[in-house]
Amino acid sequence: FAEEQFADGWFDVLLAKAPTSKLDELGTITELNQFGAIILDTYDCDRCDLVFRQLKAFAQSRPLILLRDDSSIFNRLRYSMADLPHATIIERVRDPYLGHWLESSGSTSQYESSPARTQWKQIRSILESNKVPSTPASAIGQVGQNSIQINYTPSQALTEVGEPVLIATSYHPNWQGQKSEVVYAANPMFMLVFVRDSTQLVFKRNQADRMAVWGSALTLTGLLGFAVFSYARKRVRGPARSPQAAES
Repeated sequence: FAEEQFADGWFDVLLAKAPTSKLDELGTITELNQFGAIILDTYDCDRCDLVFRQLKAFAQSRPLILLRDDSSIFNRLRYSMADLPHATIIERVRDPYLGHWLESSGSTSQYESSPARTQWKQIRSILESNKVPSTPASAIGQVGQNSIQINYTPSQALTEVGEPVLIATSYHPNWQGQKSEVVYAANPMFMLVFVRDSTQLVFKRNQADRMAVWGSALTLTGLLGFAVFSYARKRVRGPARSPQAAES
């Protein structure tokens, strides 16, 4: 949908991607209320009862956009649409040419009517009719080599959800908030974070990264050791002698 938004040239509402696909790890209802709308494409959850209660509370005042699915949590939401006043179900349109060989030398379909663009037009219409004005946050940032300092003084009118700050840096999951702030990917060139006061984002390597670095270092050490051992072995043996023919 970020690609469709870019192709459409409509940026009135910023799209942010959740750092996880598990619905029960998206945070509390307060953290969900940081956003003006929620778009659900997948429905993976372990504590589905909790997810249902949170989404039901969210849909009382804000758009909840559900892409049709066969999961149990989606069906539970679908059967409860009467209790979700701001929820909308969007049908998934299957591409008729998906998985088939092209047998025509010309164009077989128009991208304007593709499933992705059709769904995006419906999502844009919902977001357009429910958007609310926002004011820029008076935050000042300083970007270091492995950290981003955000200086922000909250106003008296600041709510508990915090203030959204857009950071002109490519998203990476290793960015972590000093005060447990969640970092979202806004698009390939920006990150989004909600702040309540001054904070710092730090780029930290996780365990898999550290293991990969150590593995690379050990592999390089092994290769260098093998090269030194081979060179030393040749020096000890000396130059090879060619056999001489016996004199008659």
